[in-house]
Amino acid sequence: SLISVLATGRYEMALMQPKETDEVALLVNLIFKLITIVSILSFVIILFLDFTGGITFFIKEQRREWIYFVPFSVFILGSVQAITYLIIREKKFSLLSDSKIKISLINASVQLSGGMLLKSFFGLIIGHILGYLAFCFSVLKSGALSKYFISNKDSIKQVASKYKQYPIYDVPSVLINLASNQLPILVLAKVFNLSVLGYYAFTYKVLMLPVGLLSNSVLDVYKQKASEEYMEVGNCKDAYLATLKTLLKVGLVPFIIIMLFAPQLFTYIFGSKWRVSGEYAQIMAPMFFLNFVISPLSYTLFIAQKQFVNLIGQSILFFLILVSVTMGVKVNNEYSVVIYFTISYCVVYLMYLCLSYKYAKGN
Repeated sequence: SLISVLATGRYEMALMQPKETDEVALLVNLIFKLITIVSILSFVIILFLDFTGGITFFIKEQRREWIYFVPFSVFILGSVQAITYLIIREKKFSLLSDSKIKISLINASVQLSGGMLLKSFFGLIIGHILGYLAFCFSVLKSGALSKYFISNKDSIKQVASKYKQYPIYDVPSVLINLASNQLPILVLAKVFNLSVLGYYAFTYKVLMLPVGLLSNSVLDVYKQKASEEYMEVGNCKDAYLATLKTLLKVGLVPFIIIMLFAPQLFTYIFGSKWRVSGEYAQIMAPMFFLNFVISPLSYTLFIAQKQFVNLIGQSILFFLILVSVTMGVKVNNEYSVVIYFTISYCVVYLMYLCLSYKYAKGN
């Protein structure tokens, strides 16, 4: 997943911006060349590591053949990212939702049947790959994106240079964001114990699943509407405020309930042993609420070509998270760690809210 994000150079984020179809087609050509090169390179590196015995540093000896799925997965996931943005550009939201349902159905059915029939984890990998393959084939077969997959004699160097801010600024931003998200997990596991990490992971999964589902659905629509409005009138203020109001209406009441009654709800739904997860949820509820509201709106920075600002924001977040977990460790209390990094996330989310609104108003 990480390599596939980096493999595209984040150029898929630029697919919403060009007015001309030919320029989009050049970007698509560039993206697929990049993911092909990275996939081949990753295969060569894996072969070298396997030959020298270094592969066991990454995976257990008895499962080392699994890592050969990485190059193929990189190509598939990179393709899915590019195709998803093209679907949004074309406003084919029903096609996107249908394709995502296919991913889920194939993924789940193959993984479950693979687990029962093969009695191994192999079905997890195959289900993952087949689900995304089905997505790519169903979309391309529909013909909705055929105009972007044409041979173009123009040089892709021009579009690579024109949108160079994406690999220069956004690739580091992704890596820093990944480090920020993983740091609390590493600290909770290392300093405290696995049960603390389990409670935290369960809280994160329970709350982030609906947040991510709804937020990503809103983001898909906002990307298209805000990008179109920004190209036409030089700002996307109307789309921004309409989306903000919708997110506040949808999210406010559920998150107030979580802030007030999360321990009781977790105990009632999941059992008394998960009350601690409910306590974590109560603490983290403001962070999840702001994530729900601001994640779609922060895309405004990309529409306004402010990738450098996003890099600065992610760097600030990482610094605050680092300070927060350090303070929590010194106190030697896992609740303090959760409280401190929740506050850090909230501060940065509010900063992104102000910045995204500023750029939504245009120059």
